[in-house]
Amino acid sequence: MEGTTLAKVAAASAGSLGAGAGGLYYSGILSPQKSSIKDLVSRNKGIRIISQEESERWSKAWTKYKEANKDKDQDLWGLEGWKKTDNDSLSSVLKTKCLKEVEAEVADENDSRYKSFVQWCTRTTEIQDQLIGEGYTPIAQTGQDDKWKTNFDEYKKAENTVKIHSLTIATGDNKDTADHLNKLKNGCKSALEAPFNNQDYLNSLEGIKKWCATKTSVG
Repeated sequence: MEGTTLAKVAAASAGSLGAGAGGLYYSGILSPQKSSIKDLVSRNKGIRIISQEESERWSKAWTKYKEANKDKDQDLWGLEGWKKTDNDSLSSVLKTKCLKEVEAEVADENDSRYKSFVQWCTRTTEIQDQLIGEGYTPIAQTGQDDKWKTNFDEYKKAENTVKIHSLTIATGDNKDTADHLNKLKNGCKSALEAPFNNQDYLNSLEGIKKWCATKTSVG
């Protein structure tokens, strides 16, 4: 009799514990924790969300999206206007979708929704992102020729030892010759847009800071 009573007590206790655990799960305490796509991207130093003003990058993202979904009656994200014969103007629709998706919550980086976002709405982190984080501003390609010309003359001096990877300016090159000045401009553009982990450019990071950017704030 005593054994039967103990068995009933044990069963009741187990049932109570089970119900309690179930209650905790459904209340969210024990359910898998989710993160916003924005938070997950911020933890990955290799990628950046394309900013709204980066129109050229959005155009490239749209080209990739369109190519990946060609010949489909329905594209992956169901963008409005996809079935139009001329849908080249839909890059803004893709951007709007990305801005909405960034707040979505997913389980982790393996979630298909997160992977799609990374594929269409992010870009590789670049050397210039590191510089900006340290308080530098890249010199604009246009409207800053006086600065470019000053840097050009300093860069080509024989005594200059602070160089940029793969950028050579001959002592006979002239800053007033567009093709010559473009050597510095294009060399800086390649350096600034290089992936953040490109060792060749990391080895000449001080040169990139000196010749391709200006220090504007404390990073």
